[in-house]
Amino acid sequence: MGLFNKTEEELRQEEENRKWSNLINSIWESSLEEDQKRVLLDYANKVRKGYPNDFENVDILMRVFEKLLNSNFLDVDDFEEHFQDVIDSYHMIVNHSDEGVDRIRERFIEDFVGDNGCLYLDIHDEGMYGLFHNKEDYFEIMDVIGSDDIYIEHFQVILEYIMRVSKYCLNQDILKRDVLSYLDGFLDVLDEDYESYSNQQVEEAKKRIGVYSISPKELAIVDSKLQKMDDYFDQFGISIRQLEEDRKAISSLIENGKKDIQSQEKASMDHLKRLIDHQKKALMEKLDQYLLDLEETLKNKSDETFRQIIQSYQSQVQEFRNLFKGYSAATSKDLLEIQRATEDSVKRLQAYVTNEPQLRELLQKAQEQNVVREKIIELVGKEEELLKAEKVVAKEEVTIPGYEKRIMVPYRHMVLPSEISSDINPFLNENIPFSRRKEEFLKRLEEREKNGEIFHKKIPQIAIDVMEGDWPYLWGPSGTGKSYMAKQIASLLGMELTKAGKITEPYSILGYNDPQGRYQITPSFIAALYGNLLFLDEMDNGNPDTQVVLNDIYSELLNKMDNPDEHCDITFGTDIQVDVHPNFRMISAGNTSGEGENEAFSSRGKMDESIQERMTPIFIDYDNRVEERILKDYPQWYKFFIDFRNACMDYARGIGLDSAQGITTTRDAAAIKKYIAHNSKSIDQVLAERFIQIKDSEYRKALGHAIADIYGINYDSCEDVAFNKKLASADGKVLAKKFVYACKKGVD
Repeated sequence: MGLFNKTEEELRQEEENRKWSNLINSIWESSLEEDQKRVLLDYANKVRKGYPNDFENVDILMRVFEKLLNSNFLDVDDFEEHFQDVIDSYHMIVNHSDEGVDRIRERFIEDFVGDNGCLYLDIHDEGMYGLFHNKEDYFEIMDVIGSDDIYIEHFQVILEYIMRVSKYCLNQDILKRDVLSYLDGFLDVLDEDYESYSNQQVEEAKKRIGVYSISPKELAIVDSKLQKMDDYFDQFGISIRQLEEDRKAISSLIENGKKDIQSQEKASMDHLKRLIDHQKKALMEKLDQYLLDLEETLKNKSDETFRQIIQSYQSQVQEFRNLFKGYSAATSKDLLEIQRATEDSVKRLQAYVTNEPQLRELLQKAQEQNVVREKIIELVGKEEELLKAEKVVAKEEVTIPGYEKRIMVPYRHMVLPSEISSDINPFLNENIPFSRRKEEFLKRLEEREKNGEIFHKKIPQIAIDVMEGDWPYLWGPSGTGKSYMAKQIASLLGMELTKAGKITEPYSILGYNDPQGRYQITPSFIAALYGNLLFLDEMDNGNPDTQVVLNDIYSELLNKMDNPDEHCDITFGTDIQVDVHPNFRMISAGNTSGEGENEAFSSRGKMDESIQERMTPIFIDYDNRVEERILKDYPQWYKFFIDFRNACMDYARGIGLDSAQGITTTRDAAAIKKYIAHNSKSIDQVLAERFIQIKDSEYRKALGHAIADIYGINYDSCEDVAFNKKLASADGKVLAKKFVYACKKGVD
């Protein structure tokens, strides 16, 4: 039978048989272990015999198998279980998607299957996946997590944070931005204290939607205060009714005796009116002050219930005021008539008061009302004493010199010095010639370099800016050591470094009073008061609308430098004045120039123009001298490290990027030195983890060709090189060949 005599169904069947034959041959010819091949062969044969295909059709099944066959699963204990995970994840991610199925299927095959996929790296979680309706956002976040070993190693910490913070993000877009911002700061966490960092970021997320932590103790105090206020208004009600009765009785008495007192002496009546006005004013001031105190206590709590309570009592107070005004108006009318009385009538009135039992009774009641008022004042006083007692027993309170009467809570439980030194740092003392200060700094820097300490080439420039009172803004790609440089500069200048995170709200800088009236100290407060070096990290990742509070702080810093003997105050909280210490200085850092997001840092926003004008931008690139000193005992590794870095930069510039993605950093150099010293990993592992990571195929191919050209290697015919010696003994040719082969294998 000729080809043209076959039916369409017969032709389709032949084509499918050919695909199955090619798939079976590919499995047998792959580099997988025999038991791993058997898992795929068994599945393929079952599907070919009619078993349901979990991957929808033969073409998709073959693509998934191709990805698995080109991967290395030597360290997978149970390949069959891993393959089942691939099937289950495909069902969950692809088969249950409502829209964009083709795109999601492609992302799944690229990002989840293979030895660089999320399943192999164990960084996929169904609960986290379910948080995202737009699955592209989920894939974007997973791309970031899979791009760095630190993320992969601490995935459970990151996962726990995402699940916690999702409750405080109003929509998926906010959740995505929050997670990307969290991941940006994750790499700069000191001493791997990821738990504290995560807790802090969750609290920031809560505050952005108005959720504040409040302890049972604080609730009990507020409840007690509100109960006292109920009693207070009950007493006011009694007072109002009694006053109204007194007013009517006095009006009646005055009406009856009006003819006898029309000549009352004016001076005496003026004195009587002043007394009544004074009492009225004192009563109203007491009421106003009590409301202000309550509002001040609760103003930092955004809970809607508290606002309703305040509004409720304000309405009651207004009702009382209206009644009091009515009483006052009626009394004033009578007083105007009294003012026209004569001295003779005064004597007669005195005799009338002495002999009239009804009036004596009214005076006695008035005295009783005074007792009631004193009781109310006593209740308010006891409430204040209760609050003071709570402040005394608070374990986290600290005493700040000059603010002994204020209750303050330290930032992150910092232990603060008991005294504030008034000595001016010699490096910052304008009375010492700058040339001498600069010479002394460079001498100190040189001595520490001789002792083996490693410094970035931009350290002198930044230090000079700090000495001159400028506000340096260190910007550049991740991993260039910006945070560590700030720490080194503080040490070189003999200053304490106080680090602040990204600015989300004004209270991040200025602080606030909590419900118990305690001032919550901020890093900015500490730095300005004690004369520390304030390091503001992630300046381009905060809220530009609230960053402008830093303008006032920096202005006072400059004023202090120009007028060291004058008070240059910064207002923290609501009423805490801090005279800027002459040693106070500021440094900021970020990943962008301040003009907004770029390809490498898509979550960054544009900083306020006034902030940019105040700061001195300094671009911090990778300093090869730092890596050279780290890898000085391993020159072949250092050369390959720099060759790879240059290849990454050339590729980035070729596609129009300012900074390269997946470039080797100072952290990578330090890690490689540790692996060499311990001989804990193979060359293939180091190359995969620190150089190749999960770069896309186009990027890998470009890097492979670049390294091949540098080391004179034929890219197309390059094969793997056997190497079983220690990492320290590897030469550059071996590193280059293994790298080129790995890139080629990942692309072909």
